[in-house]
Amino acid sequence: AYGIEVTVSGDNWAEANKKALEVAQDPEVGYIHPFDDDVIREAASGIVTSTKEQLEGKKPSCIILSVGGGGLLGGVLIG
Repeated sequence: AYGIEVTVSGDNWAEANKKALEVAQDPEVGYIHPFDDDVIREAASGIVTSTKEQLEGKKPSCIILSVGGGGLLGGVLIG
């Protein structure tokens, strides 16, 4: 409906990112790093804000999350 094209490239993240950087050489293409970006970390910090609201300000005993590139972890640490 939005005219978006999705392309899957590479057998791993490094290969896919290499392709993304090649495509991003086009001035009409934007590139957002999947984890090394302040905007991504700030957005992910909202998870902690939302959790705090749901727990009515009580601290959780722990927060468990998966870690790949570190964007989510960075956001949780900011939050």
